[in-house]
Amino acid sequence: MTISPVPRFDLIRLDDYVTMGIQTSRGCPFDCEFCDIVSLYGRTPRYKDPGQVIAELETLYRLGWRGVVLISDDNFIGNQDHARAILNRLIPWMQAHGEPFSFWTQASMNLGQDREMIDLMTAANFAFVFLGVETPAPELLRAAGKFQNLRNSLKDSLATINANGLNLIASFIIGFDGEQRGAMNCIVEFAEELAIPIVMINILQPLPNTRLWQRLEKAGRLLHGKTSGDFYGMGFNYLPTRPQE
Repeated sequence: MTISPVPRFDLIRLDDYVTMGIQTSRGCPFDCEFCDIVSLYGRTPRYKDPGQVIAELETLYRLGWRGVVLISDDNFIGNQDHARAILNRLIPWMQAHGEPFSFWTQASMNLGQDREMIDLMTAANFAFVFLGVETPAPELLRAAGKFQNLRNSLKDSLATINANGLNLIASFIIGFDGEQRGAMNCIVEFAEELAIPIVMINILQPLPNTRLWQRLEKAGRLLHGKTSGDFYGMGFNYLPTRPQE
């Protein structure tokens, strides 16, 4: 990615958009069973250097963009040193330009154990962070390979982020193997207890080439032809372990 050119933002009509997007890295060091990032981009993230990131933002600024910019990395803090290097360049650039942008991004739960990173992100005018909580149930997280959500208390991590200037967009999944009746009520109680401002609920969708897809295919539980890429309202593309209703 170090040879990636600045995108041709000049070819689009900025007024047609509510958000601009840039990407500083690709890939994620984690290996959640249901996630296709590893199969698409691998577990060894690649990076743009901070100068490239600033050049892209400078281009947007000169074209007249003012407003929200999504940093669309698979995991912005997948490499904390890289994220800090960008933030340390971004903070003075934002100050020198009158803070023309606000940012949001995706990150992993270990952000909640890094107050320094949170403070750098808020200083750079990050407003929202998208986090894959998935489920409050530790046994389901373990089965899905979401071990980064088990290393520290989920509640403590989310509360730390929420209390220190970043708005949470918390994503949850319904339909894991072994899920018990009342799982949705547990998610509602969890979100209300932590005062999570934005909650996203997804039906589990096994995606091609993921470990989940391969496991369900081997077990004869995939319903081929029903994958849509849209997480809302399309039903199941697999046979869950509890009644679909």
